[in-house]
Amino acid sequence: MLRPREILTHTVPADIHVSDWGLNWYWAVTAIFTVATLAFLIAGILTQRKSTRTLYYLSALSSYAGCLAYFAMGADLGWVAVQVEFPQGAETRVGTPTRQVYWVRYILWTVSAPLAMIELCLLTGASFRLILLEAVISFSAIVTTLISALIPSSYKWAYFGYGALPWAGITYLAIVTGYKNVSAKHVTRRSRYMVCALFCMATWLMYGVVWCISEGANILSPSVEGVLYGIADVMGLAYFGLVLWAAQV
Repeated sequence: MLRPREILTHTVPADIHVSDWGLNWYWAVTAIFTVATLAFLIAGILTQRKSTRTLYYLSALSSYAGCLAYFAMGADLGWVAVQVEFPQGAETRVGTPTRQVYWVRYILWTVSAPLAMIELCLLTGASFRLILLEAVISFSAIVTTLISALIPSSYKWAYFGYGALPWAGITYLAIVTGYKNVSAKHVTRRSRYMVCALFCMATWLMYGVVWCISEGANILSPSVEGVLYGIADVMGLAYFGLVLWAAQV
């Protein structure tokens, strides 16, 4: 039986690509996101609190985006071959090898990252202007990181640095500004909010580290990269659970 990459002949094959077990991992994560989507949706329908219902529905939307993205990656779709800057070991025999980069993963993050910030802002009672600002900043960070992943030369690190600047701003807004807002409007929720904010920022730091040693420096294989990104994405589900926990006080 032909694999999807063999059927889609319009896609340029990548010398460094995900393995069969890596694709199986993507299918497993697809199942996790599918179950999470249904769970958040049903919980949102059943809950009596209108504010909590909004958080459930936003979590369901993010999980649904994850389901679609991982389904595509499990089917070996939504990727492009990009020349690597640092060939490793036997890869140097190929000349200028190419690496499989899943752009569909970044489409997922352009949805999930702003939604994560929106939920965090809703916990603090932030203004619409601040919510919009954080959503736009997080979106811009993902776009610049996608651009950096698609650049074959060392210029990719410049774009990665440009993407790190918005993340620094988001971290400040979440930790400092968010803490001030929640202290002023929902003092009983303050400690739980900080747990959510720190967990979110730590998860995003993990994304940056994985990018540097996979799509950036080509140290990790695409399969290992997929496992680590998948763990980080599933941690995002735990984050939404923490937000819902914090919203109960």
